[in-house]
Amino acid sequence: RKNAQGEGVFNAPNLTVELAVGLDDCNQGLLTLRARVTNIGALGLHPGVAVEFRADGPTGAVLGSGTVTTPLLPGGSALVTLDVPSNGSDYWAGVDGAPGVGAIAECDETDNQDSVSNASCPVIQ
Repeated sequence: RKNAQGEGVFNAPNLTVELAVGLDDCNQGLLTLRARVTNIGALGLHPGVAVEFRADGPTGAVLGSGTVTTPLLPGGSALVTLDVPSNGSDYWAGVDGAPGVGAIAECDETDNQDSVSNASCPVIQ
């Protein structure tokens, strides 16, 4: 018997990103954008996957960027964060050159972005 790794289009990493908003620093007027980068593909990746944060979508102003500092094995994930002012905006996060094709050959290049709408700190009266 021989246990060999297969070859082909599906023998690749596949990055996804899920964007969430943290309210921990609202008392300072800040939101924390939290991009959870997950590799749902069949091959792992070295550290250094780039994440970009923008206002209002993939063509909006760049707010900042970060990188995944750990290897992303199949099924593994990492969190990249950015603090931004709380002003009721829409936010977007993309990984590996999203919305276009990036440097990493993936199974699916269409799931490399996510967004949130009208994110702001709650007003307590």
